[in-house]
Amino acid sequence: MNLKYFFTKEYCSCPLNSLSPDEIKKSYSKELSKYDIKKVRYLNLVSKTLGFQDWTEYQKEYIDNILPFLEKNGLKQYAPNNESEILKSQHGDVSFSYRQIADRIFLSNKPIPKKIFTGYSCKIDNFSYYYGGFAIEVNSKIFTNCEKLHKNKNDLQSFIKSEIYTNLKEEQELDYLITSLVIFPSLKNLIGDTFIIDDSNEKEHIGLLYENSQVLSNEYIFQEIGDIIHKQLKELKKGWIEIIPFNKNLVFLKAEDGNYDFVFRNLRDKPFVSELGKYIRTKNLPSLLNEEYDFDRWLYFGFKEKNKNLKDIIPFDIWLERDSHLSEVEYYKNNTLQDYPGQNSILKDYYTKKGIYSYYKKETKEILESFKPFELENKVLYVSNLITIKDFAEFYIEKDKDNQSYQETRLNTLEGLSMMNVEDNENVPISVTWYDAIAYCRYIENKYNIHARLLFQDEFELICPPLINKEYNREDTDMNLNYKLNKSYTPFTNDIKNELNFFYGNKQLSSPPPYLNDFENVVMKWAKPLEFTEHNDLLFCTNERFNEWTNDFENGHSKFVSAKYYIDRNNWVSASSTMKYKYRKVGFRVCYETPKDIK
Repeated sequence: MNLKYFFTKEYCSCPLNSLSPDEIKKSYSKELSKYDIKKVRYLNLVSKTLGFQDWTEYQKEYIDNILPFLEKNGLKQYAPNNESEILKSQHGDVSFSYRQIADRIFLSNKPIPKKIFTGYSCKIDNFSYYYGGFAIEVNSKIFTNCEKLHKNKNDLQSFIKSEIYTNLKEEQELDYLITSLVIFPSLKNLIGDTFIIDDSNEKEHIGLLYENSQVLSNEYIFQEIGDIIHKQLKELKKGWIEIIPFNKNLVFLKAEDGNYDFVFRNLRDKPFVSELGKYIRTKNLPSLLNEEYDFDRWLYFGFKEKNKNLKDIIPFDIWLERDSHLSEVEYYKNNTLQDYPGQNSILKDYYTKKGIYSYYKKETKEILESFKPFELENKVLYVSNLITIKDFAEFYIEKDKDNQSYQETRLNTLEGLSMMNVEDNENVPISVTWYDAIAYCRYIENKYNIHARLLFQDEFELICPPLINKEYNREDTDMNLNYKLNKSYTPFTNDIKNELNFFYGNKQLSSPPPYLNDFENVVMKWAKPLEFTEHNDLLFCTNERFNEWTNDFENGHSKFVSAKYYIDRNNWVSASSTMKYKYRKVGFRVCYETPKDIK
């Protein structure tokens, strides 16, 4: 069953798959509490999404107006409850998503369609399935390549009227026979009007083919063939879904048999799923975590945190289907398929050039004395020293604007910190998970109004001292650094005992303990004062067992670096781990950027 979601200004996806007040109440999940969305607020958000003032009004309107509206318009059975999908044809040759339909209705600035062809209850098949590899003769013309006749208006019209076409439809008991494997699918969109009936007499047919600039110049082909396909579909009684608006935010979709569904403004087909959400609350994420994540989040939600007051945040209207098409058109004006960087990259460039999206949404001109500047190619990077236990402790208990501390909002999916930082000196670097490090960045962002983040590996290598090269044997390198390998291996290298002491209860252990069930309660302390080297006015820890987190992140994993030895760029470790089980302490430092002319 396809699902529908709406989104909130807390970067949260919320389900909305029924109009029944009782079912809506049941759809509230405790998962939403992670975003500080309580049930009462969720119900009010649902109401506003559907075009009503609040939950009290919605419950009344549901009884007084929505139910009578359903009966008056012959909306008999909610299709998903009837295990019916009215958005696609019997064999799936035609299908549209909830979002495609909602965006065409609410965001296109075109007349609201009277009907959309989804092929519901139709038996549709593809002509090329039967004749794709053979020559056929139509009106004394022999076609060895079926695609040729589909690119010529006159030949296609002759073919549709031919015995081959008519007989095949009758033999297979088809409602509609698709006559092209290329043109038909490329026209199967709701940007154009091929599958739309509305009050407009002028129909625009848009083909989604982008192989090269020549294809883009052949738009007349899509217009001619689109007119033929549109006329064929209009002659069908089946397959059309009637569009019935209820208010400015809620529209019903009605099938001929009375099955119905609904869509609403800014609908999403799936929740925003990020590996980050399992381990950290949205309020603790830095605004500029990294460019890929930032764009993915913006593309889904359509807004940026221009104001800290949630009431002042207004979402953009993103007609994704249209913009995806326009971005492809723009790309292929000057590029080729061989250089294709991926749709998200093309979309990001498109929105950036239009001035709609910008990764760096504001320039920071704040200069903090405790941060040291480094001039890079096109920016000045201000970098802190390593964050200490004392620094982190202040952040850990400080209340935010919601009167909550990180100690209270830190998720239990992260490894514990208490046994990692039981040190005699509170000025030594803190040891945390990667998620704790980025939460601290958000704290600095809120405190100083700067876009704080961690250093990327490339940046660290530019500012760190010359590495003290240490030879590792191959086995030790692989097993010590690669967290993705199994946890059963315990690396007993000499430097562990030299640098770390282990305690269980009040007893000091004589050797590094294996990874046991109660390993989380083992205290891991530095055996002697840490060693540092100063470089570029910053201190770098050169202990074997100390590392620093970077801002690199991918699929729940991050990278760490060392001021003592080189770490392979392909080494990714679990971002939710403190790396305690590998007998390491991983700290971090914070940075932010300014334009190059600010000093």
